Order: sequence, then structure tokens, then C-alpha cells
Amino acid sequence: MEPERAGRARAFAVDIAPLRESPAYRALWGGQIISLIGTHMRVVAVPFQVFALTQSSAAVGLVGLMEVVPLILLAILGGVLLDVFDRRRIMAIAQLLLAANSVLLAILTLTGRASLIWIYSLVAIAAGLSAVDQPARASMTPSLVRAELIPAAVALRQVVHQITLIVGPALGGLLIAALGGNVGYL
Repeated sequence: MEPERAGRARAFAVDIAPLRESPAYRALWGGQIISLIGTHMRVVAVPFQVFALTQSSAAVGLVGLMEVVPLILLAILGGVLLDVFDRRRIMAIAQLLLAANSVLLAILTLTGRASLIWIYSLVAIAAGLSAVDQPARASMTPSLVRAELIPAAVALRQVVHQITLIVGPALGGLLIAALGGNVGYL
């Protein structure tokens, strides 16, 4: 490819310099991929499970309500926590609790004990944890990369969001299909 065309093509490419230069940013970015894929898998699995249990669209709609209320209430608290406590610690604790939340939901489902109250409660807790985790994660970027790389790091974060919005639900759907859509084995 001639140099001029290569330069034009590069203008449309995502700058991966933050990933090359900062091991800490690379770890944050990679962790976010894993976390968001799991989150988006749950976005498919939970409504499917609620509908399978209830055959009610209203019950599925309540999943959204169970997410939005803690998200709004704890988003304000999340900012305060970030100003007072170490962001890495907040993020680590939130991620551990989110993982434990998903494991508990899986155990309840696999043992046939997943009731609506458990599902709604765990969804609300996960939303509240995410309301604290996401601002902590986003606020870490400026401390992990050089100032001139912040726009590239933000663009890379957006790439993660776009990719996981596709991959997570696709994997969730494939898992449901692989398990035959049996709610007892979600």
C-alpha cells in the first residue's frame, strides 16, 4: 500500500498506544472485557429465566426496575466513595462482589432454588455494585496513561463497550441454546 493511502487508513484505526505503553492500563482494559462480557451475558440470561419461571412480560419488565432504582441511588454515593477511598480498592471489592453475585445466581439456578425474589434481589445488588464500579474504572484511566494518550484510552474503552455489547449477549444466547433453554440449567 502506498504511504499516502496507509496514512489515511491509519486515521480510521484505533490508537493502541495506551495498551502498548501501560501495563496497568492493559490490565484494566482486559479486566473490563471479561467483566462486561459476563455482565452482558447476564442481561440475556436473567430476563430469559424470569420469563421461563413466570410466563409474564410484566415480571420481566420488573427486572429493569430492579436495576434502575439502585443504579440511580448508588450512582451519587459512588462519586462520594471515589473521592474518599482508594479507587483501586473500590473497584476490586466491587468486582469481587459482582463475581460472587453471579456465582450465587448460578448456584441458585443450578439447584432449582432461583425464585423471583432471589433474582430481583441479586439483580438490584449487581446494579448497585455497577453504579460504584463503573465510575471507579473510568476515573482510573488518567492515572494510568500519559495525558496525550487519554483520548486514545477513552476510545479503547469505547471499543470494549461496543465489542462486549455484541459478544456478551451472543455468548449468553449460545449458552442458553446449548443447555436446551432449560431454566434449571441456565
